[in-house]
Amino acid sequence: MKIPSHLIVSSVFSSGVYVITKSPVISVSSFVAGIFLDLDHLIDYWRQYPGSLDVRHFIEVCDKYRIKVLTLFLHSYELLIVFAVVVYLTKSPLLLGLSLGLAQHIFLDTIGNNLTENSLSYFFIYRWYIGFDYTKVFDTEKAHGQDNNL
Repeated sequence: MKIPSHLIVSSVFSSGVYVITKSPVISVSSFVAGIFLDLDHLIDYWRQYPGSLDVRHFIEVCDKYRIKVLTLFLHSYELLIVFAVVVYLTKSPLLLGLSLGLAQHIFLDTIGNNLTENSLSYFFIYRWYIGFDYTKVFDTEKAHGQDNNL
């Protein structure tokens, strides 16, 4: 899913969270997590393009699935499970909001990136097992009808 879509959906989602919880902390942290979760793409981008600060190139490379090694440590069902346990134990509104934002972001990415057939792609352990190979995480030709080799 692209950044503008995450921005719109996170705005609507976090507004709904506020209506339900009446908590600015939960709502704002949900919004922030829903958008800024994609910052983990930077690590993979910088590994492939060391020292690059070209924002347009970064967005293009991510949008066209041209990062060869996808670690994406924040895009992880395991992290969501950890957050859920910590929220349960701490009752932290901040962590609750972050976990809600994380959950909606991953859910939307699963649908938006056509990963419903390979739902393992958002398990960090699975990505590790396959060597973080983007061609095994995303079936880019099937999902987008294009050749994404560099």
